[in-house]
Amino acid sequence: MKIEKGIPIPNEQKIYKQAVQDRLEIFEKMEIMDSLFFETLRETDKFRSTIYRFHGQGTLASRRYENGWRVWRIK
Repeated sequence: MKIEKGIPIPNEQKIYKQAVQDRLEIFEKMEIMDSLFFETLRETDKFRSTIYRFHGQGTLASRRYENGWRVWRIK
């Protein structure tokens, strides 16, 4: 292991804010009954929680689908 000095800490707030904005932009482009496929439940939950926070419950439906998860816009 090597100790390094002077390496700046990345701004996680900026990274998080951009991820949230990206998810919202994708959702806003979706029409009713359009869907997205996610390989992991973790990815699915991140997307759903962002949308629920800004658009409320009842805007999405998600189901286990083949080898991952699928999320539909329903409202």
